[in-house]
Amino acid sequence: MVGKKGYMKTLEAVFAVILLLIVIISVIASDRVKYNSTPEEINLLHAGILEGIQKDEALRGMIYSFNENEESIRLFVESRLDESRLRYDLQVCDDLSFCQVLESTIGQSKNIYSDSIIIYDSSEKINYLVRLYLWYNA
Repeated sequence: MVGKKGYMKTLEAVFAVILLLIVIISVIASDRVKYNSTPEEINLLHAGILEGIQKDEALRGMIYSFNENEESIRLFVESRLDESRLRYDLQVCDDLSFCQVLESTIGQSKNIYSDSIIIYDSSEKINYLVRLYLWYNA
């Protein structure tokens, strides 16, 4: 019975550390849920539209000369969206190191969801970044 107080204090300290770790892990896990909450509808639209551009040879060719074919590509995107609920913007860059986020057309929407793909033009040896922004109408 001589060392019983020491064991109790050690056991108490171990329980305090375990309880503290549980609290810290709970707080960290709850923060992640808030920031990684892209709606499933948006994920499906991003995947469908960008995969459509990626797999369709005609659309891929239009990406290579986006300025001349912008209207056709936008019509493809609009055919996949419910424009009464969602808005979009599309950006194509051929200089991957300098492709700024579009701010002027997106405005002040609260939640903007973006996804992108890179398309390679083997004849010109150029990478094109295709970025699609989606947001809900206010």
